[in-house]
Amino acid sequence: MQNFNPSPSQLGYFLNFSLWQQAKKLLDFQLSQMERNKHYNTLSMFYYKQLASQATALETEEYFNKRVANNLFYGLEREFAVYDYVIPKASLGLRNQKFFTYPMRVLYYSIGLYLLKLSQELLQNYVKNNERFKCYYGGNLLFNKDSLVIKHETTFYKPNYKEFKKQVRKQATNDVDKKLVIKLDIQNYFDNISITTLLNKLDRLIKPSIKESLRFDASTKEQITFYFNYISGKQGGIPQSDNDIISGFIGHVYLLFSDLIIDTEISKYPTEIKEHKVIRFVDDIFIIINFLESTKQKKKEAIADSLTSQIADVLHYNSGLRLNTKTKLYWLNNLEQKEELLKDLKKVSPEYPSNDDDNEEAPHKKIDHIFDELQKLKNSSIDISLGYDGSLQEEILKEVYDESISQLLETEENKNRIEEIFNKFNFDLVKVMPREIILIISKNQKTLNRFLKFLHTKNQLTTRDLYLIIKFLCQTHFKNRNLLKKLTCSEAFSHIATVYQEAKILSDYPGYYELLGGQLIFLSDASQIIEQIRLRIFHEKIGSYSVALNHLLNEIHAICLLLDENKKKKYEADDAVNYLTSKFVPHEICIDIRNLFDRRNRNTVSHPGSDQNIAWGVTENEYMQYRDAVGKCLKIICPLRR
Repeated sequence: MQNFNPSPSQLGYFLNFSLWQQAKKLLDFQLSQMERNKHYNTLSMFYYKQLASQATALETEEYFNKRVANNLFYGLEREFAVYDYVIPKASLGLRNQKFFTYPMRVLYYSIGLYLLKLSQELLQNYVKNNERFKCYYGGNLLFNKDSLVIKHETTFYKPNYKEFKKQVRKQATNDVDKKLVIKLDIQNYFDNISITTLLNKLDRLIKPSIKESLRFDASTKEQITFYFNYISGKQGGIPQSDNDIISGFIGHVYLLFSDLIIDTEISKYPTEIKEHKVIRFVDDIFIIINFLESTKQKKKEAIADSLTSQIADVLHYNSGLRLNTKTKLYWLNNLEQKEELLKDLKKVSPEYPSNDDDNEEAPHKKIDHIFDELQKLKNSSIDISLGYDGSLQEEILKEVYDESISQLLETEENKNRIEEIFNKFNFDLVKVMPREIILIISKNQKTLNRFLKFLHTKNQLTTRDLYLIIKFLCQTHFKNRNLLKKLTCSEAFSHIATVYQEAKILSDYPGYYELLGGQLIFLSDASQIIEQIRLRIFHEKIGSYSVALNHLLNEIHAICLLLDENKKKKYEADDAVNYLTSKFVPHEICIDIRNLFDRRNRNTVSHPGSDQNIAWGVTENEYMQYRDAVGKCLKIICPLRR
């Protein structure tokens, strides 16, 4: 195969085939865990699993070079797609979520693994060696030389999640008389992460030798920033998606820099503070301060007030983050506050399904508590605060993730109890804790059938209805095609449901206009054209149609120049139009392309205008008409190769 030498404006400049391979292995390993672990029973994972047999197409270096390393993937808008949807949060809140197609997920993982490789030495040899930091995320990804260590312990959230809670409990139960715990809660954390800030801080702290070896320079930073702007529509933040260990890792690294500054601020009180720790699980932060015996209470309170203000400033000015009103202080010499801390700890990161391992009650007692909570829920009325106001003890229902509890629920006695408790039950209440309650419902077939019938009666689907249906499909392995079809009819979710049902990695039409895959082969080595495609699609995505039109014109102009055998040194508008007419492109389309050249010259992005030549901005409708003409034109002139 011919050697591929990427330019600094292409991902292949810093991203190599080895990282691509290991990203795919990481995703494949997660898929292999689905039978073992219900944590992976999610929309994205079921979608990827049904594509597993097709995924071998991604394993060749040719695929990587001709689609990924050269940036052509930006033009393949079906094959490399990211779709937005929302899922419910507390009360009436909504959280942004992303759905990646299989190749795009592998690409996202590849970039994340590059950042892991870049930062690993700092994380392992500097941060981890400092006993004041106990920071975790939903995995523990590591490279051993150039090989990613992929196993249950490094990819599953629970070991680190348990260790995080263990560390906080340890601090809350030992030597508590002089301790203060500050629990920080950050507003919309993942949506407010700045990739530019992250890359600049890595640039500042990573060893020069590592940056040199990994080509971490201005070009690489620009490419990574562009990619994240592309998938977010320039809205900022990093994507949240099902079982996304890479976003967890990036979120973990982003706060590391604030951890270091917070640690420095606390260390400014050596005559009042004996020791301190920062214990963190991604963005759930607990700062433990152990005061010296000699420090008076008024002084402690003054330090606490000063530190919380300093920390808020650090997060805002250093990382662009804001604390919300759920930030709390717990004085552990106050028994009530200590118990409140331990209770709040159980609710940290509720998106992770986990039972309370420290609950030593007998399994049958836990079962009784589960049914008590279900009865309490059954007697409740629909309220937006239900389940978020303390009326429901979420940690009790989460005991269903304990294997012994799950097995006990399958006994005839408990199956009957399930049927009884859900008799005349308002199934809209399942929205309070859908994943856990559906797991319970699924133990009794009659109840499950009734719940399924309830879902089928839903017509005007809200976000919470959609989420309920998705969770049901996940727990039942997407076997109910009628419910999946129902999702297809929802305007908010139809694009994802359609992609799920099509179940293709390599589409005949990969998304570059409506061209066949075989018509795109000539583009793989045309770096200048790919650059125009990349910029055109990005500005389309963010609604900057005046800029997009310039790149659209450059794109069709460059393609005509590439394909035209009668090349001229100075290839102008008339030359391009003459080439199109020679290829029997319909006159109407040729005239549209001719007018596109003229419109570019009257675009405010190209020319400021004058008294004689007025320039004006490009509207969406106008742009889409020109884009449609270019698409029709390319369908005719682009050669079909096998």
